[in-house]
Amino acid sequence: MGTPINPLHVAATNEAHDLTSTKILTRRRLGAHGVPHAPVLVRRRRTRGFVQVASSVTAERLRLNTFGHAYLGLGALLIAVLFYLALAAQATQASYQIAQLQDQQRQLIAEQDQLKYQEVTMQAPAQVQQQAAQSGMQRIPPSKLVPAQPVAINLEAPIGAPPTDQTPLWEAPQRGHKSLPGRWRVLALVLLAALLAGLVWTRLAYWQVVRHVDLAASAQAQYREVVELPALRGAIFDRNLKQLVVNTTVYSAFVSPDQVPDSQRARVALALATVLGADAPKVNQILASGKKFSYIARRFPKDKADQLRSMLLPGVGLEEEQQRAYLPGIAGSSLAANVLGFVNYDSQGQYGVEGYYQKQLAGTPGYISSYRDLANREIVLGSHTHQDPVNGSDLVLSLDSNIQYAAEQALADGVKKANAESGSVLIMDPATGGIIAWADYPSYNANDFIHTDPSHFLDPISSSVYEPGSVMKVVTLSGAINAGAITPDMVINDPGFLYVGGYRIYDWDRRNHGSITYTYVLEHSLNVGAMKAMQAEGHANFYNYLQAFGLTKASGIDVAAEDTIPPPSAAKMADSQFATSAFGQGIDVNMIQMLAAINVVANGGKYAPPHIVERIGNNLNPVLLQPQRQVISPATALKMTQMMEQVVQHGSGWMSRVRGFELDQAGKTGTSQIPVNGKYTLDVWASYVGFLPALHPKFTMIVVMRKPHYPGSQQDWTLNDGYITAAPVWQKIAQQIVVDWRITPDAR
Repeated sequence: MGTPINPLHVAATNEAHDLTSTKILTRRRLGAHGVPHAPVLVRRRRTRGFVQVASSVTAERLRLNTFGHAYLGLGALLIAVLFYLALAAQATQASYQIAQLQDQQRQLIAEQDQLKYQEVTMQAPAQVQQQAAQSGMQRIPPSKLVPAQPVAINLEAPIGAPPTDQTPLWEAPQRGHKSLPGRWRVLALVLLAALLAGLVWTRLAYWQVVRHVDLAASAQAQYREVVELPALRGAIFDRNLKQLVVNTTVYSAFVSPDQVPDSQRARVALALATVLGADAPKVNQILASGKKFSYIARRFPKDKADQLRSMLLPGVGLEEEQQRAYLPGIAGSSLAANVLGFVNYDSQGQYGVEGYYQKQLAGTPGYISSYRDLANREIVLGSHTHQDPVNGSDLVLSLDSNIQYAAEQALADGVKKANAESGSVLIMDPATGGIIAWADYPSYNANDFIHTDPSHFLDPISSSVYEPGSVMKVVTLSGAINAGAITPDMVINDPGFLYVGGYRIYDWDRRNHGSITYTYVLEHSLNVGAMKAMQAEGHANFYNYLQAFGLTKASGIDVAAEDTIPPPSAAKMADSQFATSAFGQGIDVNMIQMLAAINVVANGGKYAPPHIVERIGNNLNPVLLQPQRQVISPATALKMTQMMEQVVQHGSGWMSRVRGFELDQAGKTGTSQIPVNGKYTLDVWASYVGFLPALHPKFTMIVVMRKPHYPGSQQDWTLNDGYITAAPVWQKIAQQIVVDWRITPDAR
């Protein structure tokens, strides 16, 4: 678990868990007692795991013993009940047979009585006549016949005894049916026994079948030790194979309060407070708690660990841990923090590339399995299993760290100059869709994520949406040109407003521009011209091009937590929503979607899927092997490129001109109002997008400023527009790319 120093030997108690935990803890102590010896590196999980297993195994054993005694008692009770039921069933059967024999006896007696009665009645008349003749009596015939009632006569009763029953014996009711309640009693007892047996067998099946794996693991845990061998997390490189993320070794200090003598507590607390900056009263409270284990400080450098090791503090130990270290950025942040993300203390990647590629970067840990006795001594003759870890894969990004740093610097200066709330820059390779730079301001320091406001972790480039404003006019006009509805030189009338769906929608300057071409519409960013182009191609075509340019679904960028808000279906969109979407209001996109859409023009009409990772280990990113789909024709892309060149040379993009590329770069400004509670406010998103060289572009870049308050904008709100706040940032970064990559203008 850690790096124990100078162990303090403590006698073990008779209990298994105390013996185990004591043996383990004696390997981890720092103290002045005993004979010092060289530090032994023991893995963190091995030691602390045994401390926990020692007590947890005993508790589990007691719990299982309790369950075992309970079920043994219940089983004995069930056996007694079944034995009783068997005896009761035999007794009931014997009683039933006795009752049958008694009924048969009564029936035989009744038949005997009947025979005796017939014999008496047959002999009685002759005897009476003989006695009457001897005494001189004469027989008088009866005057009327009285029907006789058969009477049962008990010949064995004494003479003169009154009859006890007037019912003939041969008509007595049968008594065999009185045995029916006995059978019901047997059936009820059998059902009760079956119910009890079912309950017992159900519980036995639960523990022996359902919980078999858990119980087997608990049993093995009592004598089997599994030490995890952590895998080395993969490194991350930029496109030039410069390492952006480094694995470093750091140390954590822990204390075992039950191993710190009372006389040493004050010294230990003072030393920990001095070296690690811990709170001394809190450390004293921990030492007085009598716990087995408690962390004092996490993730500090080697120099502090060496200083702490030299003090020989009793009950204090060190453990080595791996930590990611990120290159420094600007203003206290780390380089590319928002796109890279970070790794937390549980070695889990959070946000950005670290979060998205967690499985590939983390690898698969290995383990060493062996058997040990209660004193934590390895059983030499026991079986051993060794599984080597599989280290994580390295990632090679499309990112250029030099351009990334330049973008972060220029963006920070631009946000401060415009008094904006925040800003973002995204740069893409036109041919492949690979991200060259991904910058946000303000950002955070991934090396100190534990003290960072969690709201800063969500990246505004991929995890928030915005309304792109007039940048959308590139998509609208490209679709209309490709559909054959308009041409760059087609003349239209722009009175400064247009009625759509019962709403009067204006140009940004509310001026009557008269007869103009669509090239002029793009140069001066006129809303009326964009709405007329959308109407010329039709709602269905316009929506189809929104889909083709990738604006109705997520971009699929390979970073964690991309957020999108797709527009409603074409059937559910009102005329006014089609109109405002044509110039970038009332439609939500993220910056990746918008830049990938504009990049279609720079890439000859093809959609290049955006991505940040070029290689995973030795394998290419599968995105690079997929064919790019054609969105607009190359001829349409060329026409739109020429129109965007005019924006830089004669229109709103004049502040983005790069020296030497004034006639060889394409761009478009964008400004859109920010809605709050369903109503547009004076706060805006200001943006600029472009690429150069115009005909053979090396990069496509978009800059977005959120809520700029440029000096003087209180009197003239147009000073917050994209051509003033975002275009200069674009120009500064583009100039740096031209120098670093040695880009030259195209020959004309």
